[in-house]
Amino acid sequence: MRIIVLYTLTTLVFTTLIFSQNEQLNLAKIGSEVITKDEFLARYELTPQLYRENKKIKDELKQEFLYSLIAEKLLSLYGDEIYIDTTAVVKKTLKIFEEMFVRDALYKKEIVDKAKAKADSLLSFYLANANNVSLIYIRSENESEINNIYNLLKKGVPFDSLYTELNSHNEDTLTISVGQLAENIEDKIFPLPDDAFTPTIEMNRSWYIFKILKRYNPIILKSLGWENDFKKSQKLAKERAERDFYKVYMEKFFKDKQVKINGKLLKSFSTHLFAVLKSRVSDNQKNEKIYLMSVDIPLIEYQLGKDTLALTFVEMSDRNLNAEDFLNYLRFENFNVDSLDYYTILNSLSIKTKDFIEYKMLADEGYRQGLQSNSAVKNQMKMWKDNYFMQLVTTKFIDSAKVSDQEIIDFYNEQKNGKLRNKQVNILQFYSDSLETVEKFLNEIESGKNFEDLLKKYSSNQSSKTNNGESGFITANSNGEVGRIAASMKIGDIYGPMPFKNGYLVFKLLDVKEDSASLSKDFAELKNELVKELGYLKQKKSINKFIGDLANKYGLQVNLDNLKNIAVTSHQSIIYRYLGFGGRILAVPLVNINMEWVPEWQGSSQNIQ
Repeated sequence: MRIIVLYTLTTLVFTTLIFSQNEQLNLAKIGSEVITKDEFLARYELTPQLYRENKKIKDELKQEFLYSLIAEKLLSLYGDEIYIDTTAVVKKTLKIFEEMFVRDALYKKEIVDKAKAKADSLLSFYLANANNVSLIYIRSENESEINNIYNLLKKGVPFDSLYTELNSHNEDTLTISVGQLAENIEDKIFPLPDDAFTPTIEMNRSWYIFKILKRYNPIILKSLGWENDFKKSQKLAKERAERDFYKVYMEKFFKDKQVKINGKLLKSFSTHLFAVLKSRVSDNQKNEKIYLMSVDIPLIEYQLGKDTLALTFVEMSDRNLNAEDFLNYLRFENFNVDSLDYYTILNSLSIKTKDFIEYKMLADEGYRQGLQSNSAVKNQMKMWKDNYFMQLVTTKFIDSAKVSDQEIIDFYNEQKNGKLRNKQVNILQFYSDSLETVEKFLNEIESGKNFEDLLKKYSSNQSSKTNNGESGFITANSNGEVGRIAASMKIGDIYGPMPFKNGYLVFKLLDVKEDSASLSKDFAELKNELVKELGYLKQKKSINKFIGDLANKYGLQVNLDNLKNIAVTSHQSIIYRYLGFGGRILAVPLVNINMEWVPEWQGSSQNIQ
């Protein structure tokens, strides 16, 4: 089995991508906007693309991706032109994105930047002392006993004698590295010389005295693997310094803050959430981790009603937050429970409410400091807004997929007469709108576990579970982007994650048939499938023509010479961006791969430099 799935890398990202505006590095110009080398690389390296591992087609893949990114920009510009951001839903969504990035910028300003000096100091300490220590220990569960042993050691009784006498059951030598124990404990161990022993140390309700056998510092010696040890020490110093500043900042910031929560509304949320999850989750799943899906939110809003949604849920000193604000927040959160139980849901929602209030207050502080005007925040907002507007504009082409009965008949006859070649695919599908679940699924796929077993374990799509996740043979053209990608895969390939119905899809190609549906079935059997297939083809043609027209309208210019000189990797990865003060999103929005609009771009050759 050949896996073309993206290996999911979880990394800590607090800094925002800032794209250079150096004209020498511009790849495309669309009106007054440009696509720079930096932006291209940031998006390219973190977006799924078929056969990225094939270095022989690297230039073709780069060009395909650039035109896909251009299509996103063109549709976003059109969204601006028609004022697509004036609807309440769009405004609220953009506001939530901005609040996340403003909060992240506040974290960088108040925590990351201020902790840098301490991080440098900690790193110097780690480099000056051993970062790997070999040791033995004496342990007791009685504090008085361990103190007596320590007093004997201070009087000169040899450690090895007491160790042999008291620890006959445990004569193993331990090796620990910086970062494995609590910082205050490591401070008592790592600076000591060989053969020294520590004072009594309490850990996990037991007391220990450690003796240092040998200290290692591969960084100073530059022995094998010292670069990894240096990076590990550098990362640890940064994390520990930021954690200390974070603790002080949070205690000070929330010290005098007062809020009131509407307890009745919280219980009402829990009741509706329990009912929605219960209706969606099968009996054999009730003791598994269960996720709230974004498609559940509109149903809960409908059940609560407009009057309830307008009620105040949180009272703060300077403003109030209503029930609708909280539900909008849950759209972007990874809400889950370990079991389907009302009180479990209530407790989990209480924790989310606390996070919701903290996030709002911290975002408000960021706005007070004017961080919404920070170049990093504006850059991040632009990238996500472009992707969001592209999706919104694309939905406006749903009507173009409508087909008449005569069109269906003509389409059927063309296939029957062999004028149209078609392909059918049979795939296994895993779907979730939880990034955490997708990450676990992909990691287990990478470790060699069976796709079918993992599908039963993780999938939140109940219909796919019922059918064991298998689609059966479906016409590639009648299943949108999934069909288009599957038609280009080889049997056994796994692809994903890709954006799909407010979530993410990973699928495996099981089998392929050529033209079999058209030749073996009559019109009545095929009609519904033909409607979907022809509708998809009409919609795709309509969108591509529209994008081509926009390219002319906005004066698109493409510089392929600059593109050729850009070095890219063949590694597939998806990285999560952990936001300051909590929460995470994808590091970059995923691009829909599409350059089929390019032939529609009239006079395209003269616009390519």
